[in-house]
Amino acid sequence: MIALPAAPADLLRALQDSVDRTEHAATDACLQALLQHPGLPAHLQAQALAIASHGHYRRNDLAQASRLASEARAAADLASDAPATAHAGLAWARICWALGDLDEALAELKAVHRLSPAEPRLQLHLFNLLGLVHADLGQAEAAETYQRQALDSARRSGCVDLRLIALTNLAGRVLARGEAAQTQHPDTAAAAWAELDQLAAEADALACAHDQELTLPHLLVALGASLVLRDRRDEALAVFARQARIVAAWPDRSSLPHAAGWLARLHAAAGDLAAARRAINDGLAACAALGAKARAAALHEQACAIEEAGAHWREALQHHKRFHALREECAVDLAQRKAAALALRVELERARREALADALTGLGNRRYLDQRLAPWHAQARERGRPLPLALLDIDHFKQINDRHSHLVGDAVLRRLAQLLQAGARDADLCARFGGEEFVLAWPALDLPAARQVAERLRAQVAAEDWGVLASGLRVTVSVGLADLADHASAADGLAAADAALYAAKAAGRDCVRVATSD
Repeated sequence: MIALPAAPADLLRALQDSVDRTEHAATDACLQALLQHPGLPAHLQAQALAIASHGHYRRNDLAQASRLASEARAAADLASDAPATAHAGLAWARICWALGDLDEALAELKAVHRLSPAEPRLQLHLFNLLGLVHADLGQAEAAETYQRQALDSARRSGCVDLRLIALTNLAGRVLARGEAAQTQHPDTAAAAWAELDQLAAEADALACAHDQELTLPHLLVALGASLVLRDRRDEALAVFARQARIVAAWPDRSSLPHAAGWLARLHAAAGDLAAARRAINDGLAACAALGAKARAAALHEQACAIEEAGAHWREALQHHKRFHALREECAVDLAQRKAAALALRVELERARREALADALTGLGNRRYLDQRLAPWHAQARERGRPLPLALLDIDHFKQINDRHSHLVGDAVLRRLAQLLQAGARDADLCARFGGEEFVLAWPALDLPAARQVAERLRAQVAAEDWGVLASGLRVTVSVGLADLADHASAADGLAAADAALYAAKAAGRDCVRVATSD
């Protein structure tokens, strides 16, 4: 039984900690507790789903990671909250990158960057992903620049764990720069090695001072790799031995295949074929446990070259065949994951729209209204802006049903919804409140301007040729208008609009009345 905090903010922190520590059971428990929390705001729901998506991505469960990222985006849309939108966008960008859709990943990351997220962890993951995407695009310089921005953000944050992550990621980019320059530009390589030594020393001191040595394996692999490239065999062996000891005490084994490749290279260069083979086999075993086919393919390719150099043709051929088989499997797996993720995205978007839409009219339903109004109301109050809302009711709707049939009544509702939707802008809210009542909200207008819009809609309804639906049919509406920002809660504002609607009914219907402010 996992003990969990009660407050949503504490649960969110516990969820993030469980993802950082790759504690899958705790991640699932925290997410479930958050989603079941009564009255959980949409912006916290979006952040929780995005964080959990990262956890499933780290499990290599892209299907569930995609589902959670899509749900996070839906929740963020309803929240109209910049940090929630940034969390959700980052989660989806990670999925796009993992599936090889670099253009969409980059577009998502640029959108998140425009939001200027202030949260240090969000900044770190944003710049880190930007670095990874640019690296895959072959833009090494830009990739390294973003990793440096990630480290700058982490240092400013004062968070030890974020700083260690950023140091590790930048060390990987510096290693790539040094390796690329090793043969033809030795001065550039030497500068890279000097910087990597500094990054490793900073990370080592920080980890030891804060008892976080378990975060070092990937950085130690980068350091060990640089020592291999510098022909410093004994130092490299010592670094890889330390890395192995740390990994043995930690459930995250993802650094092992990379270490194995460099160890094999080190032993092969020294002519120790047996040790090189052991390293390759250890790496392949780790890949099998991790489901890391692409890394296994790289190890088989490396093993093939090592065996060929020693004129061991049969062994080389076996590795060559396995390399090509795995490469083909990776291509098939990637295509299947892309297809599954796309199908899942389409299905989730459809389900989300249906859950928030009124089946008869296609407008937003009461659930959509409830989720949308609360954050709009809070934002309007915080910024000191008006938020006009109209409650609109069809006059004598029961008589329409009784005289002309419920089928005609349904047709009236659909046609009225079309008229209201046609008069609304993208930024406006238009929903069916229930029965023959509709809600309109205009976040960009003040109350006098909203009254003019309401009057225009009322007149348009009255002038509509309803006789095409049923002979002699005439339809009018009454409208109650209130400024939600004048009230302590969205519910209070709706009640004021409802009182104004009753005043319109009492005044003879087919008119607009405005509520008095508190």
